[in-house]
Amino acid sequence: AGALAAFAAGAALEPDSPTGLFLLGRTQLQHGEAAAAEASLRRTLALDPAHKLARLALVHALIRLDRPKDAAEQLNALKRLGAGTLADIPSLEAAIELQRAAQPAAPAPPAQP
Repeated sequence: AGALAAFAAGAALEPDSPTGLFLLGRTQLQHGEAAAAEASLRRTLALDPAHKLARLALVHALIRLDRPKDAAEQLNALKRLGAGTLADIPSLEAAIELQRAAQPAAPAPPAQP
């Protein structure tokens, strides 16, 4: 938990540092704090949309949060950045598809009279 506190302090001192926010988000994710990681990583990407490692970590956070649609959107953005060598894209796509398959289908709209 020492690294988490250190990165949180660093992000507080330099709230507009993409590197500091990325390190905080990655550490939050490693400590099982996926929702907090999502917030830190989205802030990183707001400051630096081309930050490939932050976008990859965000995909992992969204998978952990059981949000396959959002994860797929971020994975597609990562692929557009040319980050195919950065991650095992097929494994991430498979994890997202498994989550989609496990989610209940949306209810049908009510019949119109």
